[in-house]
Amino acid sequence: MTMRKAPVIFVCTLLLHALAAAAQKEKTVETEYTYCAPPSMSPLEARQRAIEAARTEAIANEFGRIVSSNSFVNMMTSDTKTTSSVNFFSESEVKGEWVSDVEKPTVLGMETMDDMTMCFTVRVKGVAREIVSAPIRYEKKILRNGTDDTHESDDFKDGDRFYMSFRSPANGYLVIYMLDEEGKAYRLLPYPSSNEPVFRVEHDKRYVLFDAQQGGDGIVAYCTREMEFNHIYTIFSPHPFTRSLDNGIGQSETGLALPPELSMKEFQKWFTGVRKYDKDIAVDRQTIRIKKQ
Repeated sequence: MTMRKAPVIFVCTLLLHALAAAAQKEKTVETEYTYCAPPSMSPLEARQRAIEAARTEAIANEFGRIVSSNSFVNMMTSDTKTTSSVNFFSESEVKGEWVSDVEKPTVLGMETMDDMTMCFTVRVKGVAREIVSAPIRYEKKILRNGTDDTHESDDFKDGDRFYMSFRSPANGYLVIYMLDEEGKAYRLLPYPSSNEPVFRVEHDKRYVLFDAQQGGDGIVAYCTREMEFNHIYTIFSPHPFTRSLDNGIGQSETGLALPPELSMKEFQKWFTGVRKYDKDIAVDRQTIRIKKQ
């Protein structure tokens, strides 16, 4: 009986792998795309950026984009009148990844504008794989100056306390990053004081992150300009994964301790790799505003 069962188990295993592969569709995609680079960029780098942008556009045309947005209303009152303005942020991520080239990318033309901007028109053709959205829906709230969910806010002032509440229906692993407008990514979780590569989460347990009374590292909102926008990436998976390498704890110009950081390029490289090999990973992006007092 044991000898007969083995082939059945083997066939079932193959079937499961086949179903998993089928869930992530692969398609041949192609497009032409024009990318305009700033004068400070070298022609070689601009050409590569154009090819990468064309690949992204081809993927988006086939599989679509995931779009998230935030809007903020500014009210200003003078002696005579009150004026308002709206800041709207929208960011998108393609729902697929480039697997390989079918044809070598081709530069169809390059034009230099009056302001020395270089515009490359390129053509790409390759195989792309769809990224399947994760089914797990967790609960996350950004909190200002309090640990109760009634303190939920995405509008901060310089010096405010920053907390997050988190709850998941499944055990899993969590990392949180903050991306700023200067092209840097800061690791908020796992805590800088922790030696763990990821923060472990128990199902149905409410966590108040960055609360010193619950073992966290306190975070204070900080800005150098009158107003800044930061993008919070919350990344959760039921499967083990590891945070990216970073440069360790830094220091601001005013002497404040800054979370471990890495470049946007390195963050994106790590982020793409994590999503590539984990179809169940769940990602949330939220933009917060920080203003001077």
